[in-house]
Amino acid sequence: MSRTLSVDGATKGQSVANVSEVKDRVRDLLSDFVEGDLAVDDRGAFTFRFDSAQVYVDVAETDLDSTVVRIVAPLMFAVPASEELFRWVATHNVYDYGHMRAIGSGSGDVRDAVDLVFQHSLLGDYLDPEELAQAVTSLAATADELDDEIKGRFGGSRFHEDAAWGRPLS
Repeated sequence: MSRTLSVDGATKGQSVANVSEVKDRVRDLLSDFVEGDLAVDDRGAFTFRFDSAQVYVDVAETDLDSTVVRIVAPLMFAVPASEELFRWVATHNVYDYGHMRAIGSGSGDVRDAVDLVFQHSLLGDYLDPEELAQAVTSLAATADELDDEIKGRFGGSRFHEDAAWGRPLS
């Protein structure tokens, strides 16, 4: 027996919004509140700097034929792996917007060193301007604070190691 899920008349296999339309909408919304340089990286993600953090916003299709807006800020690179670090990530990972994850750095082996990433996802099909602005600004501000805390406690390298650059969000 085949079953389908229905949300406002859209069923699995029937895209509510396509990636291109949502990406155009995200670009327009981001340009309303990201001051300074909003760039596009080689994968097509929108990106901007927020003090020592770099933020990426991308749109993709999900396996349920919806779109997802992914907001990602790499926190730290090549952090020496330790039980204390993994315990800290597991127990300090409670945020309104975003969560941390550790991925293998360089060789990909998490026993040596890890990169820490902070990310949050939103459904793109019915994206609300205030929802995107709140998620992006909260994630950017939290990432900027977290990278300083992690560097002081565990080491590693921030995305931007130079002095405070200025806050490009209005």
